[in-house]
Amino acid sequence: MTLATKRALTAYLFLALPLVFFLCVRLGPMVYMLVMSFTNWGLLRKTVKFIGFENYIILFNDPVFLQALGNTFRYAVFGAPIVIILSLLIALLLDSIPKGKGLFRLIYVLPYITPVVAVSWVWRWMYQPPPLGIINGILGILGLPAGEFLNSPTQALPSILAVNV
Repeated sequence: MTLATKRALTAYLFLALPLVFFLCVRLGPMVYMLVMSFTNWGLLRKTVKFIGFENYIILFNDPVFLQALGNTFRYAVFGAPIVIILSLLIALLLDSIPKGKGLFRLIYVLPYITPVVAVSWVWRWMYQPPPLGIINGILGILGLPAGEFLNSPTQALPSILAVNV
């Protein structure tokens, strides 16, 4: 066996474990769920019957699903570029600060290293109606009306995008 063959074999052996992991943990369940979506599977149902595209027909006729799909599309198409551009502008601004740069970077990065659930609860608390919500409290001090950040169809998506910046 040549040295090149040994190196190639070693590389394939190192790649085998992540590939097996990906196939078993990621791809396997996805394929299984795709197959199960064409059946009438239920947790308490003893028999499973193939029903074709019936589940998908029901799904795409559901107005709540269509609204959620539209919100997801708007978030992905409009929200992601806005978040990227604003994040870049904030990074450029933080880079231009001569003193206290480390402190501002820490304040900005802290939510990314804090568990997501804790950060979600803090933002939920900040968006609460008065007198609990910090943002609405500040708006009240400034003489502005309180916002319905997470309860308003027009304000919910921008409020969630603001958290991601």
